[in-house]
Amino acid sequence: MLRGGGVLDGAKILRPETVALMTKNHLEGDMAGMGAPYFNGADWHGIGFGLGFSVVLDAARVGHGNVGLHAWSGAASTYFWIDPATDLIVIYMSQFMPSRTYSIRADLRRLVYAAMEES
Repeated sequence: MLRGGGVLDGAKILRPETVALMTKNHLEGDMAGMGAPYFNGADWHGIGFGLGFSVVLDAARVGHGNVGLHAWSGAASTYFWIDPATDLIVIYMSQFMPSRTYSIRADLRRLVYAAMEES
């Protein structure tokens, strides 16, 4: 539904304007500028935050994906991201606590994008 601009299986759940607002950065700068540049084992440079999701602002700085990629990281290392530029959705379910125990999320992103470049 989010990837579809608010539409799922032909049913309008949210207006496209609402989804755009949700996936737009609402911070002045990025998450790193809020005082925790490496919060929870992740590097937040180049990543902002919208209404419910992190949002990639600087793909070169982040090192993966595209500007506008939006994501959520859960407490037990669960993770999903939507990259509208590549029409990609990734959902990763896990149960590792605390979530910074392993670098699974960063590794998964790197592996997925590397595989896309190879094909």
